[in-house]
Amino acid sequence: FGKNITKKNICYYNTTRKFVNSIVVNEMIKNTKPTTIVEIKQSKFIKGKTETAEDYLTRCKKNPTQDIKIFKGMPIIASSTKEQGAVCVNNEEFIITELTAEKITAESTRPDGTHKVEIETKDFNFYFLVAYCITTHKAQGSTIAGQMTLWDWEQMDTKLKYTAITRATGYDKINFCRK
Repeated sequence: FGKNITKKNICYYNTTRKFVNSIVVNEMIKNTKPTTIVEIKQSKFIKGKTETAEDYLTRCKKNPTQDIKIFKGMPIIASSTKEQGAVCVNNEEFIITELTAEKITAESTRPDGTHKVEIETKDFNFYFLVAYCITTHKAQGSTIAGQMTLWDWEQMDTKLKYTAITRATGYDKINFCRK
């Protein structure tokens, strides 16, 4: 599949993750024409004079580091565990099933069945990342049945290369790409 970007991508750098996700999201919007698209804009931060460093970091984490568009059918991955009740756990993969400007509903498949989570749209970046492209660290434990593209190969050490390659169900399904 040559230089085609696939719907599943693994990379080393977060900058690559953002770059590839942006490309795939725009292609998906162009090709599938989703009925509802919610845009989440990047925020610029300056630490407040009375704000603690911890509060500043928490506020930054709750806001996107890039402009993103989300829509029904989009894969997302949990970037942290939501509360002690384990509504979702770090690195758990979901698909957005319902979406409004105020609320996102997403589902994952667990051994005991389908698991549904609902969050306020404003909290998306605190708990989730767009998952057309994820880092090798986030990919640990995942299995990718279809075609996938690996990015930043030269920057990965041997262990990360092993992790990236073994996510695929067959070596014939792996594509290597450079920015």
